[in-house]
Amino acid sequence: MAKSSSIPTTRRSLMAGGIAAAVVPIAVIGSAAAGDDAELLELGRRWEAVYRELCAIRPTADASWAKFEEALKPTRRRYRAGEILGEAALAEHARLCEETGADADQSKLEEIYERLDPLSEAILHAPPAHTIRGLAVKARVAMEDVSRYWDKPIRDLDMDQHLYRDLIETICTMAGVPAEPVASSA
Repeated sequence: MAKSSSIPTTRRSLMAGGIAAAVVPIAVIGSAAAGDDAELLELGRRWEAVYRELCAIRPTADASWAKFEEALKPTRRRYRAGEILGEAALAEHARLCEETGADADQSKLEEIYERLDPLSEAILHAPPAHTIRGLAVKARVAMEDVSRYWDKPIRDLDMDQHLYRDLIETICTMAGVPAEPVASSA
């Protein structure tokens, strides 16, 4: 017959045991025995190179898009008033898009995203990370996907948005990588 424990089982002792159990995998994450994330880190290096291109063009693309939106306002008014319709409205839209540079900049953005998206998917579908650097690769990709969570102060976010942003920033800070996405007005 099993001997009964003299230590009472309380909510506090159960919580302490749960916390201790949760901490053990965290210690394993950083150990060499868990793996080195070499493939994930290589994908991360490739992703970062393309992401830097996105960061470089985004301010120019955002500015040309804002210029296009401003130039389009009179056309929108004329369209709503029935003064310009169909093919004429489309032609005016295309002309303004080209004149403001928005067309060329949007094409550049699309080309960059065509290269970035497959890398993002490969990173997010890769096996779980085993190191903090590998985890940071996944966090940086997730950060770009939810970059709108950085558009306002963290205190103004919904609880789930706050949690995601805080977790991403914490992982990135621990790994020593940038913890903010490229700014965008889009």
